[in-house]
Amino acid sequence: LMPCSTNIIVGGKYTAKIVLSAEDSTKRPKFIVGGQQIPTSRDGVYETTCGKIGDFTLNGFAELIRGDGSSSKFNFSNKYSVVAPMATVSATKMNILYAGWTNPISISVPGVPLALVSAQISNGSITKKGNEWIAIPGISAIGTSVTITAKATIEGKVIAIPTTFRVRKTPPPTAYIVLNSGAKFRGGKASKYDVSKSSVGLIAELEDLDIPYSVLSFDISYYGSLGEVITTSSKTNKFTDTQTTIIEKLRKNQMIVISNIIVKGPSGIQPVNDINITTTN
Repeated sequence: LMPCSTNIIVGGKYTAKIVLSAEDSTKRPKFIVGGQQIPTSRDGVYETTCGKIGDFTLNGFAELIRGDGSSSKFNFSNKYSVVAPMATVSATKMNILYAGWTNPISISVPGVPLALVSAQISNGSITKKGNEWIAIPGISAIGTSVTITAKATIEGKVIAIPTTFRVRKTPPPTAYIVLNSGAKFRGGKASKYDVSKSSVGLIAELEDLDIPYSVLSFDISYYGSLGEVITTSSKTNKFTDTQTTIIEKLRKNQMIVISNIIVKGPSGIQPVNDINITTTN
């Protein structure tokens, strides 16, 4: 007895080929399964639709009638399991999905080849990339949930298995100044010349996730000679000429604050942390 599979999804078919070898090839045996003879036109192929979940045993026998009228019986049995449809859908880098970002997703249906598995998402887009899927929830899904539905084709029948994920805005990154040396500066003591002459300006990054962000604008603030707070703005990620001049004229141990840093990420525009600097010269 050669079954196509011993794990069947409920609603699918159990199929097995019954073969009697090392006997008279001129005689056609009868195959009896569960008290019923398999029609000779089926050539020993047994099929049954699996309508219940559980473990089952297929019992039967092959009967061969010889030329002298005698017969021989050969018993066979096979155990198989019928299981509920299920799929494994998981985010490979996190437990939630971030809106607007290319979230890597693993999707599989046990016992079903990847080529026979498809997927769709309730809000956004999902595409296959090699053996991985890329899910991009829509911005409108922030604060809600989306459903990723895996679909498996089994013997011509499509079975759908939904999985729900929460959708969040991409987390706020950390802002840095890129110094002349190329080092990323988060705040603290620094030479005013290293800061002001930076060729890159400000960047924003996440430590654990490769999510792209760009700095759109920022302010610098400091105390003037009369104790007043003076603030100037940049509409890019780089210091303006005015800001550079101001920084280079600061006294030793004078503090400036880079604030109102606005970044743009996959989920939209958001503010990030301030950078506090105390000059060393």
